[in-house]
Amino acid sequence: MPRPKKAESLAHGERKVPRQFMITPTSDQEIESAVEETGLSRSELMERALKAGAMLLVTNPEALKKLLQRRSKPLKAS
Repeated sequence: MPRPKKAESLAHGERKVPRQFMITPTSDQEIESAVEETGLSRSELMERALKAGAMLLVTNPEALKKLLQRRSKPLKAS
């Protein structure tokens, strides 16, 4: 799949700032899988995850616990 187009510098109503961080290969693969599935850039994927409340899940142990419990339950057939 071709690399997604670069996000607009004023996307989300503000200028983006460059950042660099280290992650594990497992987390990198999760990001890459999501990028391939959605067609978003890594930057846009992270932006959307953060705006959707990802930091709240990390900083709020109870919210994270509930999410993980929900993920471990099998989906009900419709």
